[in-house]
Amino acid sequence: MSNGAQHGHRRVPDLSPEMREFIGQELRNCRDRIGLTRQQLAKQINSASSTLAGIERGDTAPSLGMFLDILYATDASESQVLSILRKDMHLRSGGAR
Repeated sequence: MSNGAQHGHRRVPDLSPEMREFIGQELRNCRDRIGLTRQQLAKQINSASSTLAGIERGDTAPSLGMFLDILYATDASESQVLSILRKDMHLRSGGAR
C-alpha cells in the first residue's frame, strides 16, 4: 500500500494524452500572449526550454510546481486557468472532445 493510500488519500490518475495536449496548448497561449519565447520563459522559471517544448506538445505533463510557475510567470488570466479545470472535469466525467 502506498503512503497516500495508508493515510486515506486518493491517488490522482495520470493525465490523459488529450488533457496533456490541452494543457500544453493553453500554456503556450499564455506564453505567446505576453510575447515570451520558450527560452525566455524557461530562464524565468529555471527550467530547460526542451522541457517546456515537451509540455507544450503534450508529450509530458508539468509537475504542479512547474504548472504554477508557468501560470504566474505568464500572468495567466482566471479564464485561462478555469478553462483547464473545466476541460479536466469534462474528461474525467467521461466527456469527449
